[in-house]
Amino acid sequence: MLASRQFIKKNIKDPSLISEILTNTKNTFEVRVDANDTLVYYKSDVVSVGNVVSKIIVSLESDTLYQMKYQVEVEDDFRLIQHKNVILKSEQEITATNLLFKDYQNLSTTFQNVSEFITNNIIEIDGNTEHIHSLYFQDAIINTIKRAKKNSDSCACSPTPEYILNKSMFACQEDVKYPISLIKDVFIENPELLENNDDASEALYSHVSETSATEMSYIDIYSFYDSNADYLLTLEKVHANTTVGGGCGWWCINGCGSDWGCCGNYSGCCLYRNVLCLLHDAYCTNCIPRKHCGPDCVPDSRTEIRSLTLSK
Repeated sequence: MLASRQFIKKNIKDPSLISEILTNTKNTFEVRVDANDTLVYYKSDVVSVGNVVSKIIVSLESDTLYQMKYQVEVEDDFRLIQHKNVILKSEQEITATNLLFKDYQNLSTTFQNVSEFITNNIIEIDGNTEHIHSLYFQDAIINTIKRAKKNSDSCACSPTPEYILNKSMFACQEDVKYPISLIKDVFIENPELLENNDDASEALYSHVSETSATEMSYIDIYSFYDSNADYLLTLEKVHANTTVGGGCGWWCINGCGSDWGCCGNYSGCCLYRNVLCLLHDAYCTNCIPRKHCGPDCVPDSRTEIRSLTLSK
């Protein structure tokens, strides 16, 4: 996949992007974006009902630096297994190329800027979200490889519960970051979180009150409530025994979607619980970034956040 061994140029957080929409129909979206001399080509095709194929090519001058093709087949419970496909694609890419961590780091920055740009334009043009979902699978692959390269570790990606429940676009928990200040605000504005003998919430609040860090990853926040291993095991058991939104039984490690402590009120296994529900709403009060908040997000006012409570 690598034509020339050149580092991908760094891009500032808000680069001046020049785009050319080549095709924009219900079944095909094709665009070329120039991000500070790095050219990003993205195409998404709905080849049949429930079958979407996307492709990205990143090049510098005449050299192809990176390219990836990804296919999503929408079927029953497909959301429960997409993270496995992302991991598989990431592992294949690492084997096929000799790019280094700093290459993927710069590529990630470039593609993050471009994907947000494309997302905004697609939504403004026709509201078709199928092409947007494909875009963020591509984004997740790049980020998964970047993390594996940085830590000299195997590829890992734990999907967010919001994605499983069709409340947001695909993202790995490892790549979603929340400001520490926002986490503190959620606890301050919702004191009931610390008044119900909730040891996990108390431990999380103690951590964010003492840490010198400025942000915290989704997977680290979630670990205060359930281990990542248990969460992934829940997905496995749900996939093997029932559908998301279906029945609730012994395979639901975190209880049912209607249980106290599970955000929202839905049938099936609980995947979406405690402070994370409030944190998601607080983070997405202005629906930014759209990758995490989802295309159907409606902005609300800051004062509305204070009325949010955990469902029972």
